[in-house]
Amino acid sequence: MVSTAPDARPEAAAGCGPRPSPWDRGWLHPQALRLDEVWGGGEPPWPGCDLLGGVRRLRAVLPAAASPPPGWSLVKITTILRVPAAALAESLPPAPAGPRLWRLPLRGPALAPWLALHARRYRATHRSNPPRPLGAAERALVFGGDDLLLALGLWRDGCLVGFASLRRSDTHGVAEVGWIGAEEPGATPACAWLLGRCARETRRMGLRWIEIEIDGDDSQLAPLLRQMPRGPRQVFRTWERPVVAPPS
Repeated sequence: MVSTAPDARPEAAAGCGPRPSPWDRGWLHPQALRLDEVWGGGEPPWPGCDLLGGVRRLRAVLPAAASPPPGWSLVKITTILRVPAAALAESLPPAPAGPRLWRLPLRGPALAPWLALHARRYRATHRSNPPRPLGAAERALVFGGDDLLLALGLWRDGCLVGFASLRRSDTHGVAEVGWIGAEEPGATPACAWLLGRCARETRRMGLRWIEIEIDGDDSQLAPLLRQMPRGPRQVFRTWERPVVAPPS
């Protein structure tokens, strides 16, 4: 469980002076500082006041076998899977009659509702570490981009209710699932239809593998882990410490 302890103003934190530290402040999640890869283990140095303005939590994303900083709490488990696209396509059903899955152009005004739905679902599923509000250009930057291979929408009764994307990977023969979600009750079946379509589109592109990242607290995607074919997987754990005062 994520602590809801109130944030102390950084300038009121005793001993909070500027000093070198292995912290990164992401643009999308301004309320968190994240440990970067130069951290060598143990208790990290407390961030300086120049970094702590508006920050409510410190976070570290580590391989499952790695030890977190002392006293930090586990808030999320993330699994990254790489599975054969053909096997995934066979394991997930196509959409039944009624809902419609359509490809969208990769840029332009027609993509705007799809990007807006991305942003709403992203905010709804990241309440423990809220993203910044995003304007239209920022939504296109975060959820669109030059590496977008496929933009897929799910329509029901004429309304856009679900989305999925495929992105170009740096690894030959691999397509990466950007994100999948739906804005309707009982959305896991809709996500299965979208992921199955992504797998079939991956095969049509001549790519063999599909890679997907699933957070354990994603109530729509996490149930699909049981349906995944065998393949390489990596597990990461996200650890957190609320910002209340520097350690004594």
